Amino acid sequence: MELRTFHHHLLQVFMLLSLISNCYARFVVEKNSLTVTSPEKIKGTHDSAIGNFGIPQYGGSMAGVVVYPKENQKACKSFDDFWISFKSKPGSLPTFVLVDRGDVETNECLENNGGCWQDKTVNLTACRV
Repeated sequence: MELRTFHHHLLQVFMLLSLISNCYARFVVEKNSLTVTSPEKIKGTHDSAIGNFGIPQYGGSMAGVVVYPKENQKACKSFDDFWISFKSKPGSLPTFVLVDRGDVETNECLENNGGCWQDKTVNLTACRV
């Protein structure tokens, strides 16, 4: 009888530990580098963070057109408000939007549009983390 009770308690401890291990999670910001080939004044390799939406493709590279907007550079508001679209033309390279993180001290982006912006023409939402 004692052996059965011991196995029962052992099973309970195992179940409890398995539930606890599933409760822990963490958010990892994947760091990367961005190599700019032109224009000459910003040419070079810069530190960056990846904003993956979907399954990450490790060990790969991406090619496309990087756009740094003249207005709304911190992306605190929707680019639709500025009549700006980043939709790629058919058959062309994809467009990547380069935005500043915003002022963390004043939470500027969090006060405007929740720190997110949307481009409804290409069904894309990006948020500052």
